[in-house]
Amino acid sequence: MMSAIEIFVAAAVILLAVLVGVAVPPLLQLRSTLKSMAAFLDETRPRLQAALDQATEAAGRVNRAAAGIEEGVERIRGVFDTIASIGETIETARETLRKTAAVLSAIGPALAAGFRVFWPAGGGAPAPSADPAAAQEPQASGPERTSEEAS
Repeated sequence: MMSAIEIFVAAAVILLAVLVGVAVPPLLQLRSTLKSMAAFLDETRPRLQAALDQATEAAGRVNRAAAGIEEGVERIRGVFDTIASIGETIETARETLRKTAAVLSAIGPALAAGFRVFWPAGGGAPAPSADPAAAQEPQASGPERTSEEAS
């Protein structure tokens, strides 16, 4: 009869043989899969490199375009700042004209009356006298007619 150790060793050898028998087909499949993957990577490496080069070139173009857009935005910002300053200048001029118009409308009638006093419209007419009675008496150059005579 066999001893316990011999039985244990025989069982371990049988178990190991079963495990190796079970593990060999997946290991062979894994080996063929890894060979296929290596061949695929060898094929796609040049295409992948070309795609990465194109992506890098496209990113460079996008960066240049973004820089151009930023430059255009800065120019437009300058234009809008100029327009805003022109608007402020126009607003200041409008406010000044409004104030000037208010002052002229206040003193304009007085200036006009002063000019009429010192420079009458008739050209050679004498300046008004200081006598109030003479100022109310009309002076006519032609035949005098009163309202009673006209009736």
